[in-house]
Formats: sequence, C-alpha cells, structure tokens
Amino acid sequence: MNFFPLERHCVLCYSVKGRSDGLRQRIYAQGKGKPSPGKQESARLNSLCEPDRRGRVVVVELLQLLACLMLVKGGAVSLSPLQGRYLSSLISCVFSCDHGDSTEDLHARNELQKKEIDELRATNELLKKEIDELRATNGNQKKRIEQQKNEIEFIKARGYTDDIVVDWDTAHPYLSIAGDKKSFTYQSQVQKVTLHEGSFDSSVCVLGSEGFSSGKHYWEVDVGKCSDWDLGVARKSAPRKGRITLSPKEGFWALGLSVKFCWARTDPWTQLEVQENPRKVGVFLNCEEKTLTFFNVTNMSVMFTFQDCAFSEAVYPFFKNSHRESTIRICSVEEE
Repeated sequence: MNFFPLERHCVLCYSVKGRSDGLRQRIYAQGKGKPSPGKQESARLNSLCEPDRRGRVVVVELLQLLACLMLVKGGAVSLSPLQGRYLSSLISCVFSCDHGDSTEDLHARNELQKKEIDELRATNELLKKEIDELRATNGNQKKRIEQQKNEIEFIKARGYTDDIVVDWDTAHPYLSIAGDKKSFTYQSQVQKVTLHEGSFDSSVCVLGSEGFSSGKHYWEVDVGKCSDWDLGVARKSAPRKGRITLSPKEGFWALGLSVKFCWARTDPWTQLEVQENPRKVGVFLNCEEKTLTFFNVTNMSVMFTFQDCAFSEAVYPFFKNSHRESTIRICSVEEE
C-alpha cells in the first residue's frame, strides 16, 4: 500500500482539527458570555457542537485506518519526521477533543449559571424587601419628627395664652351667655329681646370682646359634644347680618366641624384628615407672621394653618355654635 494517501489523510485531519478548535472556542465564548437558561439554549449549543463532533469522528477514523495499515504492514510502518508530526497532531487532536469543552460541559456550565442567576434574583428580592423596610422606617421617623415639631410649636403657642371672653352685644339672640362670658349655649328660644347693631341675626355666632392687630395670642375652646361648630377669627368689619359665608374673602378665618367632618373654611373649603374629631381646640394667632394655626389639644397635633392672612385690620376671636342645646366653652390651658 502506498503511504501517500495516509499523509494526505493526515493533512486533512490536521485542517479538520483547526476548524474544530475554532468552532469550539466560539461555542465556549457564546456559552460563557451569554448564558441562556432552559432547554432551548441547550439545544442551540448542541447544534453548534455538531461540527466539532463530526471532526472528532473523522480523526478517529483516520487513526483507525493507520492502525489497520500498521497491521497490514506487520507493525513495521516507518514514518518520516513530517509524517510523525502529523501523527502527533492527530493524537493531540483526539486528546484535546476528548478532554475539551463538550456539549455536556457547556450544558453543565449553563445550568450552573442558571443557578447563579436564581441566587442573584433571590438576593435582589431580599434587597428590595430591606429597602421597603428602610422606607417604612424612614416614613415612621419622619412622622415622629413632625409630631415632635408640632408638640414644640403647641407648647410655644401656649406661652401666649390670653384671657378671652365673648362680647354679649355681638351674640345671636338664641345664644345663652354664661355670667363669666366664657361659655354659651344654643337655646331653642330667644335669650335677648334687644338686638344690637353688631349682633349676628342669622348665623348663631358671637365674637370675642377684644380685637388684635399685633402680637401673638392663644386660646383654647372646649367644643364638647357639639357636632356643628366653627372657631377662628373675624375682622371687625366682617358681615354679621343675614346669611354669612365663612371664608377669608368675607373676613373670616375659621375651622369647623360639620357633617361629621372637619373643614378649613378656605375658598373652597378644605376637608381635613384627622384621626378623630377634636374635643378641645387651640387657636394661635400670630399677627407678625400673619398666620392662624389650629391645634388638636388632645394629641398636640396641628390641624391646619392659614398662611399670609390679609387681616388688614383688627381681628376678633370668632365662635359659631349651630348645634341646638349644646354648649361651647372657652377654657383655661391649665385644665386637663
């Protein structure tokens, strides 16, 4: 048998090895760079490995041919140095193919990467949970800080407490005024016959006896079980006859309870979010800063603040009781 066909087979095998190595490197790069979980990716990698497997089969078949040739020659086959290098390359090719990155190796690596991705996702979920907990904690801290600020503001406001009494001459005829002029009850019958020019004749209201145009002033009002009331301040020139509208445009800055909800009498009215309707309300007038703040005395929270109030003249404490047979009382800050 002529040896040259074997040499040509060796050259062919060597070139097949080179193409196989290149394919295997590309497959490895694809498998390492872009791991894709699932059977679909595994099938894709198997299809990419198919040329590599075919090349290995060719190498093995050539070696088998060489072995058969050696048997035919009686084991006395002499190889030139070049042919020896070809044979060495064949053996190296088979060795590297057998111990390189097979499809199974790529699949195993892919499965490992899938597991790592699942672990990263689980870690991500834990981090999200921790972030949500931190946000909730931060929100609670902000609420506590805001509550502390309100308490400090409330305590400071109480330092400007005034001795407020109502003006009998401004009271609606159905209001019964106590002797100390600090409480009044909405009665079912007229309580005074003579109406003064400054009396409210439609809305059941009354003003304080002293007006304020400067300084800081604070007073507290116990609304008790009254379910329809308003408190605040009013200009001296605010309307008192006929039906009145409580709004700053009309000269009233007030907060009240009606239809079971608390409202700031802005224009339009603003419904307030309160945990429970107050039984005792603190009113703080700051003429320098032109603000009027209402406190829930029970929990020392700020209910509402009117900003940039255009008082333009002296304002008087304002009270409105629209709940028949109920009593509203101006109380001392020393009371529990």
